[in-house]
Amino acid sequence: ANAVNLSDKNVILIASTGIGKTEYSMNWANGNKVFYLLGIKIAVNAMYERFKKFFGDNVSLLHGDINYMLVNDIDDIKDFDFKLAKARQFSYPITVATADQLIVSVFKFNGFELHYLTASYSKIIVDEIQSYNPETIACIVVFLQEVSKLGAKFLIMSATIPPFIKKEFEKIAYFEEPQLLDRKRHKIEIKDCFIEEYDFLDVDFDNQKVLIICNTIKKAQLIYEKLLKKGLNANLLHSRFIRLDRKKKEDEILKFEKNNVGGIWITTQIVEASLDIDFDLLLTECSTIDSMLQRFGRCYRKRDYSKPKPNIFIFKYDSISKKVYDPELLERTYNVLVGYNGLLLTEEQKQNMINEVFDNIEHTKYYQSYNEYKKLLKSGFRANKKESQELFRKITDQWIVIPKPVYLENEDLINDYIKNIDLSKGLEKIRQKEKFFDFCVNLPILNKKKSLLQDFPVKSNFLTNYDIKMLDGVSYDNAVGLKYNDEEEIDNII
Repeated sequence: ANAVNLSDKNVILIASTGIGKTEYSMNWANGNKVFYLLGIKIAVNAMYERFKKFFGDNVSLLHGDINYMLVNDIDDIKDFDFKLAKARQFSYPITVATADQLIVSVFKFNGFELHYLTASYSKIIVDEIQSYNPETIACIVVFLQEVSKLGAKFLIMSATIPPFIKKEFEKIAYFEEPQLLDRKRHKIEIKDCFIEEYDFLDVDFDNQKVLIICNTIKKAQLIYEKLLKKGLNANLLHSRFIRLDRKKKEDEILKFEKNNVGGIWITTQIVEASLDIDFDLLLTECSTIDSMLQRFGRCYRKRDYSKPKPNIFIFKYDSISKKVYDPELLERTYNVLVGYNGLLLTEEQKQNMINEVFDNIEHTKYYQSYNEYKKLLKSGFRANKKESQELFRKITDQWIVIPKPVYLENEDLINDYIKNIDLSKGLEKIRQKEKFFDFCVNLPILNKKKSLLQDFPVKSNFLTNYDIKMLDGVSYDNAVGLKYNDEEEIDNII
């Protein structure tokens, strides 16, 4: 009831994982036009399917793979064009999207006014704001501050909101009483070793759903291979699979979570935010506290825990983790977690952890990155749309590639798709494109690795226009994903 009463206000809500934040947000939206913003496509897709059951055709999704989602459902090019245009013009009553689709307009590229105008009469829900990097958080904060002056209303909700974010909104938002579950779900144990040094045979895998989260892709692949050698079956999910394989794996992890069979999934950060999955046991490398508490939320999500053994094992972070996360926040997190070692945690204790780690963060690299971006945006900085996307995601040198082994294995099929894209029109052209993109990986390729980018042996306007390359010097396996033959630390941090 309180959510409806607050529907005319900007709201900050801290609430335990599994308490019903999504239901709260819909009550707060109270029938108005809504943008529901999440960090990753898999979470957007899952939320879209959930909303579609209740709101039917009033819901649209919007992210980089929207063509792929639409083309599988539609048989008529006019219908496709209409729905795509309607989604991109934010014309649906409810739009579930990755945050970049709306908030990138904070860079004031040509045409940004449509985003701001639409936001001005909408309700904007930002789920798990802390799961973004500090520069992206700065974009979200400045965007929400600006559109709220135009009449937009926003709801920021998460199990974990760092105090500095709350401070940014103290004059323009209502702070809802924290909605914390009165239950204990997580008993932690700190392991004084790196995750790759651990003998996994100590773990009781019998019929349990086990989730292992690593800070880098290389570490996840290493653990996967280690478990295979020990005769343990596992599944691996990270961002360096071709789309066809990644989609299958995303579907499998969601199905696995709902069945009664045990098993092991090894993943990276991509499962942290907003995925409604629930495992029995979590083994995780130490990351920063905001990320750690999201990881905790994937284990005993909606159940009390009462066994004597821990259900979360936390391993030391390594030197490469310091390139993924702010080194000082990592160190603070580890030290704070050690203070809770062996405890069955209350939800209040988790909030205390966040406050302890983020206390006096002004001199950390994390906060300085946040503050510099915020100042840049407030100074009136503008960028074109492509630059805006890169600045928002803080991902530069992003390439669409087909790993060379994948191309060689499917050469005739892929060449047919390329030829058909160049020759066909309308919906068929889009379908052929999406079939081609199923064999692609999007990944940042830094200067040292650019020599591995090769042209395809076939000439094509499509390949030239999209600047799509083959990536040599890699192996590819649909269970392990893409690996560089000459792997460097820096290749692994994203």
